[in-house]
Amino acid sequence: MDPFLGSIGLLRLKNMNKPLQMISKVILDGSFAMAILEFQEG
Repeated sequence: MDPFLGSIGLLRLKNMNKPLQMISKVILDGSFAMAILEFQEG
């Protein structure tokens, strides 16, 4: 498992009580995941 992705998961857990930060983290995680998928495909 990628340690960078793991650290994002930990940040998400820490900020669970902060909805706006939570949402922004989910959006960042999503765009990061899309970048990984595009990198793997191309």
